[in-house]
Amino acid sequence: MAERREAGRGRGGPGSRWARLAVLLLLLATGRALATESADNPSAGGEQRPPLRPPPALTLPELLGRWAGLTPSPASPDREPDRLHFVIFPFVVTNPLIGVGGGMASVGGVRLGPAGTTGWSSFATSLIATTNGQRSVGLLSDVRLPGGDWLLAGDWGWSRFPNPAWGLGGATPDANRTVVDRRELRLHETVFRRLAGPLHLGAGYFLDSYYDIVDRRAAAGEATAFSAYEVGTRGRSFSGGASLALLLDTRDAPVNPSRGLQLLARARLSPSELGGDTRWQSVYLDARWYLPVPGRPDTLAFWAFGWSAYGRTPYLLLPDIGGDAGHRSGRGWIEGRHVGRDLIYGEVEYRFRIWELLGGVVGANLHSASDRTELRDLPQFRTFWPAASAGVRLCLDRQTQSNLVLDVAVNRAGGIGVYLNANEAF
Repeated sequence: MAERREAGRGRGGPGSRWARLAVLLLLLATGRALATESADNPSAGGEQRPPLRPPPALTLPELLGRWAGLTPSPASPDREPDRLHFVIFPFVVTNPLIGVGGGMASVGGVRLGPAGTTGWSSFATSLIATTNGQRSVGLLSDVRLPGGDWLLAGDWGWSRFPNPAWGLGGATPDANRTVVDRRELRLHETVFRRLAGPLHLGAGYFLDSYYDIVDRRAAAGEATAFSAYEVGTRGRSFSGGASLALLLDTRDAPVNPSRGLQLLARARLSPSELGGDTRWQSVYLDARWYLPVPGRPDTLAFWAFGWSAYGRTPYLLLPDIGGDAGHRSGRGWIEGRHVGRDLIYGEVEYRFRIWELLGGVVGANLHSASDRTELRDLPQFRTFWPAASAGVRLCLDRQTQSNLVLDVAVNRAGGIGVYLNANEAF
């Protein structure tokens, strides 16, 4: 299917509107953050920012050690604090996309420089196999180099992941469902350089290689909404391109923030000159805000993003629910249930401590995929899809406050999903 290039028609096309919104959000947040920089940054001559919420007195590994009759060796009072904290654990998980799966995961944090100038880097890696024939290995990383001026954000992975697809649109019927077999190699890496205070400029390279793409219903001779899209829906689909990003981050911790703000504006350019099968672009805007609850070690967390694609974007790279970098949006919905040229999303959570290592979360999310068909059209969001979630948290590491996360979510249509992950969704 051939798409027209964005024309704008003298009014400013959708891309320029997203760009103006990104600049406005970043200017507002930058002004607020820079105004408080001297108080948040010791090197600026102000008071050091208060630490994240008080850590629990007990963690899950320590509790298991007690049950096993093991006690840790007492730490020397003059010993330098550990720079590396990680936990490796097996898991069994079920959710609407994978059925039942199991594997190994590791989460942790590492400090690469002095505590006064370098924040915690974080990583999460997993290896999983499921009853739906899916296999996946992945690594998400957030590396903060000594001095605090450089940040590397990575998303690497390989998967063989049969998944359902319903075609484009905000209200695709269940009857559209088909199962798509595919294999994927994903290499996303962005290097950020601090410009001023918490504001960073980033550049990176994104590679997405899909192969062995087979629409099962189309292979049986049926017409499907997935195959009707025609771009990246059969055989092989390769996209390589550059990304440009602005990041503002005032959070007190990258793993489990208790306060602060994170704003990200990213443009992805995938020209055919860099080896891609088609020429296309996308814009992604992401905002996350964390508010501490006075007098309690609790947090009210907000997440919202907008995502648009232009040109001959392969179907598997179009904006879709659950298709964010961490695949954590839209709990309660099957990943890829709603796909469009545009997607908007919002979520709120209340995170609270119950006892020592045990915490709880209640939340709700809402999303909508647009019905835009031509590049010159404005996004049209006609149908909104809510879901609610609740869960428990088990602290895995006192220093980074990384958690083992178990959530149950229900969507508007009555579907229920159970999710087991490492660390918070956002």
